[in-house]
Amino acid sequence: TETVANALAVRVIVMPKADKIADYINNSEEFIVILPDGTYSFTADVEENKTLQANGTNVTLNADGHNLNLGNAASYGLIAQMGAEVVVNDANIVSGGGAIAAAGGSKVTVNGGSAYSSSSGRYIFYAEGEGSVITVNGGSYSWDPADNQKRAYVYTGAGTKVIINAGTFGKASTRDGYTDGILGDGETIIYGGKFGFDPTRWVADGCTVKKDGDNWVVTPPVVVDDADDLTDAIANAGEGSKIILKENVNYGTVEAEELKNVTIEGVEG
Repeated sequence: TETVANALAVRVIVMPKADKIADYINNSEEFIVILPDGTYSFTADVEENKTLQANGTNVTLNADGHNLNLGNAASYGLIAQMGAEVVVNDANIVSGGGAIAAAGGSKVTVNGGSAYSSSSGRYIFYAEGEGSVITVNGGSYSWDPADNQKRAYVYTGAGTKVIINAGTFGKASTRDGYTDGILGDGETIIYGGKFGFDPTRWVADGCTVKKDGDNWVVTPPVVVDDADDLTDAIANAGEGSKIILKENVNYGTVEAEELKNVTIEGVEG
């Protein structure tokens, strides 16, 4: 276990204009870039391994698919702390340490993009401090090919939560004590995604897990509200899928071309 505070040198700088963030980071001699309230749009890649830090602020980072080379072996690329709320859109984070950390009751939402770590002893997503939450909505997450390292994709400290709605995660470490891929005493909930390790113990109720080659695919239940949707859902359902029917809907007679191991429940209001 680590603490974010111990991973940082204290350096403070003032942010430039929102649309000049990439240029400023690339030309700055400072290590930590403090993010005031606002929306920041990246119009170029970030080449320097700095740390972006939100201290109790509301921040949106629109990366537009740019590569953000952030962090080093002693730090994280993006740190939200002191109750900050940060949204990261379509950023490809290449970190020399960990990728994204939430601390002190902060909230981070990651929409698409990717994160890659080249350092042992760090995590792709790290949450500490009561009430901290990281939500992952898609994206691709990996690290360098050296498998026998002290690292995992997710670490949750007590009282924290990481929610994975979608995303592609690589293989877990082969190092003893790190082979689960997800660590910590907090709560990790998986609603969807593809994993190079078995995520079953963290999968939410109602979702299904299917082994596909070297990966495990997690699928949320499908909610349908008419006969056509139900017919399509049955036809496209994978083995072990769950379909949820809306209440007070007359579905009539629905025919299936083949028998499948599919659960149909009527629990959605």
